[in-house]
Amino acid sequence: MAIDLGKREDDGGVMVDITEHREAEAKVRQYADMVEPLQMALMVAHLPDPDHPTSLVILAANPKACALARRSAAEVIGRRAIDVFPGIEEAGLPALMANVIATGEAFDL
Repeated sequence: MAIDLGKREDDGGVMVDITEHREAEAKVRQYADMVEPLQMALMVAHLPDPDHPTSLVILAANPKACALARRSAAEVIGRRAIDVFPGIEEAGLPALMANVIATGEAFDL
């Protein structure tokens, strides 16, 4: 008597190490815990293209910064600074901010 077990199929599988992702999320939460309660406007920005100061993108903003922009965090984070703050390009602020990123030297308004 023979037993037919049928056709065997391999569903496969994938394992992904998310340790780095979790560590990055923890670091973001840590910075948010420090920045959120500050009584001054604070934003964290990234300059993806150093040759174009207008490419400055806002990565994080505390409530005071959002109030200054008159927008919610969802409307600020991930957007270019010139889109969040109309008029700053004409005032030359993106170039000044790009210089701070490049040199680490602050400027006074």
